Amino acid sequence: LNSFLSTILRTVDRIMIVKMLGVTYVGYYSIAIMTKGYLYGLSNNFYIVTIPHMQEMYGREKKIEDIKKFVTVPAKTISYLLSPFLGLMFLVAPIFIKVCLPRYILGIVALQILLLDTFFESCCAQAGQFMITLGKQARLIPISLITITLNIFFNYIFVKAGLGIGGVALGTALASFFSFVA
Repeated sequence: LNSFLSTILRTVDRIMIVKMLGVTYVGYYSIAIMTKGYLYGLSNNFYIVTIPHMQEMYGREKKIEDIKKFVTVPAKTISYLLSPFLGLMFLVAPIFIKVCLPRYILGIVALQILLLDTFFESCCAQAGQFMITLGKQARLIPISLITITLNIFFNYIFVKAGLGIGGVALGTALASFFSFVA
């Protein structure tokens, strides 16, 4: 169920763009999604390495204190390493798109805003694995449902306000911020 909800959360922005703005705008938005995918993939590789160690350590003695570092240290490390890189991407991506992919210029604002979403998703990925390790993955379901609802709500409001795909990116980033905090 968590994986299914995660899939909905990852795609609701594109579904709303198609329904409210049209297929062409999904094309412009794809440049933001592609960039987010690469950046999230880099940070996710860091977490993948730590998950087996966290589960092994918790399996030995079932002490939460022993595995807290597997959540806090990677999240801090990713936030410190990812922040300057995201800032650089914020500045360099528009230049790259204008030179190499000029047909996607309308996606630049969405890309820049979605970098916030990338940050929040990257910093909270390990927390979900922590909950799964503790056998408390059911607690993630309400968070996912609220996040999806917020994403839909914000996207709808921002598109209706005339913000286009930049508004969808902003709505998605705000929903990710909620998930990060929760």
